[in-house]
Amino acid sequence: MADLTGSDDYNIKAAWDTVCLSFAKTTSVDLKSTPKYTIDQVLDQIRQRQDDDEQRNVKYKAAKDVISKTLSCIEVLGGIAAQGASMVFGPSALCFNAVSYLIQTGAKFKGIFSSIAELFKRTSDVLERCKIYLRMPPKAVDISLRRIINDELVCFVEVCALSMKVLNGHKILIALKVFAFNTDEGVSGQLARLAELAQRESQMRGTLGFESQKKSEKNIAETRDRTKKINAGVDKLLELQQKSEEGITENKLLQEVDTYLDNPSESFAKMRGKYRDLRSKKVDGSGQWLRNDPVYTGWASCEDESPLDVLCISGDEGYGKSYLFTTIIRDLQERVSEGTDNLSRTSIAYHFFEQESPNRGAAQSAANDAPHLVKALKTVAYQLASHDPVYRKELASSAKSMEANQITQLWNALFAKSYRGDSTFFILLDGAEQIVRENLKQLLNVLADLQKISDTRSRFRLRILFSARNETVEQITTHLNEGISTIAVASKNKYDIELFINDRLGSMDILSSGSPQVETLKKEILETLLKEAHGDFINMGILLNQIGDKQRPGEIRDILSRSGENRSNTIAREVERLNESLGEDNISDLNELLVWVMNARCPLMLCELEAVLYVKNGELSLRSLQDEINGRFSAMFCIEGEIDSKTKSMPPTATVSLVSNSIEEYFRAKSASEEAEADYGQLELNNTGDVVESEVKIVRRFLNLVCDPKLFKKFEFEAFFERKLSKKITRLVVDTDTAHMRILMACLKAASEKTDESSPLVDYATFYFEDHLRLIDLSLIQPQSKAIVGPQLVKMFTDDGIFKSWWTENRLWMRRSWLYEDDRVDVVLKWLQDSAITKKLPEQDIAWVKRLSSKSKPDADLLEHIAKFITHKWLQTNDWNVAELFYWVNAYSNKIANRKDSNVKRETEDPRPEKIPASRFHEVAEWGRQFLGLDSLGYEETQNVARTLREFGKLDDAVETFERASSLQEDTWFASWGLARAYNLQGKFALAVETLKAVKASIESGKFKPDNPGNSLHKLNQDLAWWYKEAGYFEEALDLYKSILLKNPDDYWSVFGMTIVLHDKGAYTQLVEFLEHLKKSKDENTGLDRLTQVFHEFYWSDDYHGTIAAAGKMLNGSNIKTLKDSYSTAIDAAEVRVQLVKDQSNREEEKGAKEIMAMLMHYCAKFFYNNYTCAEEKEMALSMWVRIIQLDETESSLFLGRGKLYATQELSSLYFQNALQAGQGTELAAKHIDDLEHLATLKSGENVTNETTEKYPRQLLARYYALCGNMEKAKNVIRPFVKFNIDLLSDDDPSNDWQGYHGLAAHFMFAGQDDNSLAAWSLIIPVQEDEDAGATKQLEGPIGNACDGRCGTNWTYANDMYICRVCADVQFDENCLRNLREGNLDLQVCSKSHEMLHVPEYDEEKVRKIGKGNVMVGHEVMAMEDWIQNIKQEWGFYTK
Repeated sequence: MADLTGSDDYNIKAAWDTVCLSFAKTTSVDLKSTPKYTIDQVLDQIRQRQDDDEQRNVKYKAAKDVISKTLSCIEVLGGIAAQGASMVFGPSALCFNAVSYLIQTGAKFKGIFSSIAELFKRTSDVLERCKIYLRMPPKAVDISLRRIINDELVCFVEVCALSMKVLNGHKILIALKVFAFNTDEGVSGQLARLAELAQRESQMRGTLGFESQKKSEKNIAETRDRTKKINAGVDKLLELQQKSEEGITENKLLQEVDTYLDNPSESFAKMRGKYRDLRSKKVDGSGQWLRNDPVYTGWASCEDESPLDVLCISGDEGYGKSYLFTTIIRDLQERVSEGTDNLSRTSIAYHFFEQESPNRGAAQSAANDAPHLVKALKTVAYQLASHDPVYRKELASSAKSMEANQITQLWNALFAKSYRGDSTFFILLDGAEQIVRENLKQLLNVLADLQKISDTRSRFRLRILFSARNETVEQITTHLNEGISTIAVASKNKYDIELFINDRLGSMDILSSGSPQVETLKKEILETLLKEAHGDFINMGILLNQIGDKQRPGEIRDILSRSGENRSNTIAREVERLNESLGEDNISDLNELLVWVMNARCPLMLCELEAVLYVKNGELSLRSLQDEINGRFSAMFCIEGEIDSKTKSMPPTATVSLVSNSIEEYFRAKSASEEAEADYGQLELNNTGDVVESEVKIVRRFLNLVCDPKLFKKFEFEAFFERKLSKKITRLVVDTDTAHMRILMACLKAASEKTDESSPLVDYATFYFEDHLRLIDLSLIQPQSKAIVGPQLVKMFTDDGIFKSWWTENRLWMRRSWLYEDDRVDVVLKWLQDSAITKKLPEQDIAWVKRLSSKSKPDADLLEHIAKFITHKWLQTNDWNVAELFYWVNAYSNKIANRKDSNVKRETEDPRPEKIPASRFHEVAEWGRQFLGLDSLGYEETQNVARTLREFGKLDDAVETFERASSLQEDTWFASWGLARAYNLQGKFALAVETLKAVKASIESGKFKPDNPGNSLHKLNQDLAWWYKEAGYFEEALDLYKSILLKNPDDYWSVFGMTIVLHDKGAYTQLVEFLEHLKKSKDENTGLDRLTQVFHEFYWSDDYHGTIAAAGKMLNGSNIKTLKDSYSTAIDAAEVRVQLVKDQSNREEEKGAKEIMAMLMHYCAKFFYNNYTCAEEKEMALSMWVRIIQLDETESSLFLGRGKLYATQELSSLYFQNALQAGQGTELAAKHIDDLEHLATLKSGENVTNETTEKYPRQLLARYYALCGNMEKAKNVIRPFVKFNIDLLSDDDPSNDWQGYHGLAAHFMFAGQDDNSLAAWSLIIPVQEDEDAGATKQLEGPIGNACDGRCGTNWTYANDMYICRVCADVQFDENCLRNLREGNLDLQVCSKSHEMLHVPEYDEEKVRKIGKGNVMVGHEVMAMEDWIQNIKQEWGFYTK
């Protein structure tokens, strides 16, 4: 392997001589001279000089421990670095000396322990990677790796030298800054370089781990007759796309769970977003004390073996519970990922409770209105199912019939079956005070019952965490009594408060000068606030906001003098400050914002609140709302979201929330005790203007006569008079009685008078106006306000312009709550029945409202105008989804039919497509004709009905209807094209081609006249070219694709189509020429050459890269080089893109760029490995797969996860085959197996489909050990997976036991237990269903396996299959296996040298003879229960 770090003649001695000279220059100390004292002696001397208290002793111990850890690492690394170098002072000794001199220099400073501990913690965290070298002699480490290790030690000495320079620096600065070594640019720079070197070392170590590949090449060549081509054993390239996540059983089950539980995946996505947001805002280092808290660690490590253990995190709002909650999530995830293999399963699920509000954009259904806890438990169950395959199966089985919304019933339905298993569930609930009290009581009753019977649940472990306010925790502890522990954060989070205060102080401009006066003031602020914090971050935040606005120390000290007040007083003082400092317009705007943020039905976006202020004021402010919130309004609001990398500001879609719930509590309490004085615009009908002194005297005299002096003072009348006289009438206040009416009026105004400035509010207005109608008490609303609302409310249901904003294509799902349910309609009708609402309506609208309540007018309906709008869109336009439009019209027509005739069953949900007869589409179309007042269904209407039939799979009826539409007018291009597509879906490709050719000719001749002929012809040609291919007309397809690309060179789908056609034709030389042609031109949008761009466009497509791979197999020489260069260029461009978006902090684009890079690297590695011309190319392929595995996956990523899966599979197969090649017992074989074992330890992360990532390497290890005759070792390595599948058979639902059999069949095969494997396969049989009399028997089973020869053979049950014993999930039918063996399979998949397990043809008669409940194991028929029991005993599982 090439030395990637430099030449082999690197002179270590000369390097260290340079280091010593540099050290002496920086510190005036000779590094080669022996220090007077040892490190331990210096530390002891320092300790003696410190205050002899417990805290100092703790810091001393921490410093000593972390230094010892660092020195241990240095000793190991120094021994490696010194190999081959003749030095009097070795690297280790010089590093030890540097440490000694550094500590001696700091000995005279008080408080040195904390600083030294922090500095060496950073270095030891990096150097601790050395543990991997403890198992190998220093000489075994590659020279290129030794150089990087030596550079790490050199860098460490530089850190020590620069730290000494800091300590010897300006004494005043030292006194102020103490010893924050990492704030020094030199020290921090070297620390960063040390981390970079460690990363390089890790990457190099990973690359060198594959060097055995290079060393074994000679051995491979000598034994080629025995093993043939090794690379053929890892060629599983094509058809993996068809086995994507949607086709994996586990994902299908998870999708079923998601559907049955009302889409908890959506809620979990929000939970993950909340988690990431909190983690990003958390001050570094906060919450770390928890990891050493004995109460927490005992709970987290399951030291208590009882099945149920409950931990509460207790603290008031704003005490940092949610941030601490994220620390717990991270800690538990790390504990699980670092856990050793065992036969139990540990899963973590979490949920953040927030104030109840409907989900924006989510279907409004009963599920959406479910209580907090119901949704939370379903979300928790979904997460557990994501990680635990046994629980996933149990849940998928029970969730089908789950209708329980009572907490007790729901809990038992979700979790009770797990009690008899051996899973460990961590369920974490934050914000439990938001749970409805009765629901919480039901949950606690469930847990109390579980406590009582817990002795029968010996293997199941349930760990519950509640993070809640003090009163809720008290309720929980009182209810549960025993088995519960509590951590009060207020008594634990002082260090977190200190970090928070320091972080805020560090960002204040007024405290940034670094002068002695400022540093003294900062210290005073920290000490005072820490003393008065009592755990309250919110109070500290408000005080720090106030401090940040001050200019003088005296003003700051005045704030500090009141820092001991409770939070409500702090908020009241902040409100008063805003009243004094803001102008009336600003206060009025702030009041409006408070009304909306406190009472809106969902979190509001910045752009929506900007629109709110526009609707209120009639104009936009010159100062953006974001600037106002970050500035003058920062004490009230905060913005949540990710900063836009381009604008460096929050995007308009970022949400706004209150800084603290206490602010809302304050205003609601104030509103309940006094009359609102804010400027309420239209609602403030008694505005009397300015007040003069004489008027005040009259009112004061009157009050003195009728009011007791104490009462007069209590109501603060004098303060009220002063405000009136100051002409500043508007004050910060929220009138909760009128809040929803204010919001409703703004919503209706925004919807009915839509402008560009108000348009961001229209989405909220049309979605939630009914919610606010529901929340308003009509009896409390003044008639004047009702009269204003009436016309606007009627307009919502009669104005087409509003319909276009409300009932958009992506809002058609709202039919579920407006058509299938009547609650929303009833609320609106209740308002319209109020005479004050209709008082100012035009006569026409009054007549319509009256019709709505008339029993003699059954066709009259609140939604009738909207229904006409939607019916028109379905029958007379073609730009929306016809399926969604049909569902809407079908639901409405059914509702009217049911009103007229009660015998017509009212539908309450969308019917399943297969349940809708073709005649129903024609019936609804005829109803629509009458509804729209049409004489007949014309061309447009008929072809839209045909499109709908085609969309629902009624192809024969669609063809007939398209043909009828084509007879209704002369210009029938759209219907004829639709007819061609129907033929294509029927598989009648030749007929589709002929039909579409005729349409094309008619457009070109001018007979057919689409609105945009050029665009229509382009899309038509795309269809026609692909159908040419499907029909086998390759030359016609190529000619047409060339014509398309000549006019539209950036049409990459046509590029894709052309590559596929050339592949199907076998014209690989022509394919390379086509690719070279693409490289000569640039993409106008990205600036990349078009060949690179097409690689990026189709980075995910196995079909595209399979075409390139097939070309590589058939070509050689310069053509192969062209393909290799194409991959290399595409990867280089992808890496540039990753770095670019990373520098811009654009997380979403970085994720997408990484996906492109990872998948391209995999396909490139595959291509280079299968077509290498030298050892370096082969080595490069291996290194690419290693890099993919090492890519950081900070969040779930489909294609990055898939790339890692593919890379793991390729490397696993190579290691396995190389170990066999090397021969059992050889050192080389041991090395390859060691590499394979390393891959088997890699964890999969959050992606639920990645179970295969660690499973496949283990399967190959099992096969290797089985071939070596070590059956016990073979069983050990896959025992957890076998147990998973045994557990899958443990529930009461036999219909999904096939999943367990399917898994067991694979694992037993790899473990060499063919009899058990074939027994498991034999149990995957066709599903027995009742058949209709006379129906043709169709055998269908539960699996979805496809032949990897891509011949079209599919299996739904075990039936004459050949399963590869080496590859991951590869099987063939007999014909494709023959082609593989003979070298005639035109695919790079499997190898003809691989052994196969033959699964016999399904024999129904043989199954009948074996008998239900029995299984054939080898040549013996035995009861299935006995077979499973034997497996449990043989594999060492528990038995009943």
